Amino acid sequence: MDKYIFTIPLIKGVKKAFEIHNEKGLTIAQVHRFYPNFLNILTEIFLTGWEVNIKATQGEKEFFIKEHFRWTKNEWSIFEDGLKIGTLTNIKAFEFGDTKEIVIQGKIYYYLDKPLETKTFIRDENKNVIAIIDYKLFDLSRKKEIVLYSNEIATTLLVCIDYLSTLKKN
Repeated sequence: MDKYIFTIPLIKGVKKAFEIHNEKGLTIAQVHRFYPNFLNILTEIFLTGWEVNIKATQGEKEFFIKEHFRWTKNEWSIFEDGLKIGTLTNIKAFEFGDTKEIVIQGKIYYYLDKPLETKTFIRDENKNVIAIIDYKLFDLSRKKEIVLYSNEIATTLLVCIDYLSTLKKN
């Protein structure tokens, strides 16, 4: 069981990287919002969260989550070192909270963020807990803690998915 801490930026459109720290306070990765072109930056000014792309680096590895705009539901491709390893899909159109399906190399996981709860669960298809992301309700620092129960999905990738989910909330 490993614990990591990260603080997401207050301003949704910022490109500045934030860091993921282990229990000892050492930086293990950096995550930031990415705009593929100038049109995406202009769109963000008028329609916050319209298209969200995330990049992260963890040592030698680089993760990239690219959104494919759909009118009905949001979909993303997940890349590791330039190779597509999976997809991320919003599986509920209208809901309180957030539910996403994560498919990585053929294995299915679920990102479950229930309303009025501070804990977000990442579970596999057998309902085993892979990780829990938690924060304090009235903590204005925006600091979150992630506890890993399994190393099936990289910590950096889970933080990217949580950050993406935060940016896509209305």
